[in-house]
Amino acid sequence: WFFGHPVVYYVPFPLFGALYYYIPIYAKRSLFSEKWARWNIFLLAIGSMLIWVHHLQTFPLPVDLRAWITVSTLVLASGSGLTVLNLGLTILTSKGYDYKDPLGMTFLIALIGFIIGGVQALPLPINIINGVVHNTYYVVGHFHYMVI
Repeated sequence: WFFGHPVVYYVPFPLFGALYYYIPIYAKRSLFSEKWARWNIFLLAIGSMLIWVHHLQTFPLPVDLRAWITVSTLVLASGSGLTVLNLGLTILTSKGYDYKDPLGMTFLIALIGFIIGGVQALPLPINIINGVVHNTYYVVGHFHYMVI
C-alpha cells in the first residue's frame, strides 16, 4: 500500500475532468460552480501528496502522525464531497438530466460509484476503526471502488 496507494488519488483527476465536462452537457446547463471545481482539483493535487499513507496508520505510528493523517484525510475528503455536491447540484437544478443516453447514464453511474467509494473511505483515517480494518478486504474494496 505504501507505494501503490497514490493511484486512488491520481485516478480521480481524469474522472473529475470527464464528470465536470460531460455532466453539464447531459444536464443541459453549466456547472453549478466553476470555482468549487477549481479549488477541489487544487486540493486533490496538493493533498494527495501529503496524506496518502492513511492506510498505513496503525498504532506503532506516533500519535502526532496519526492525528495529522486523520485531520488531513478528512480535509481531503471534504474536497471530494464538494465535487459530489457540485455535480449533484448541477444535475438537480437542471431541467432534466439525460440519463437515457448511454454516455449520460455512464457518467451518472460513475458519480454514484465515486460516492460509494468515498463514503467507504471515511472510516479509514479514524484511529479506532483503522486498527480493525487495516490489512483487510475492506481496504481492498475501497481501493477497487475508487479505481473502477
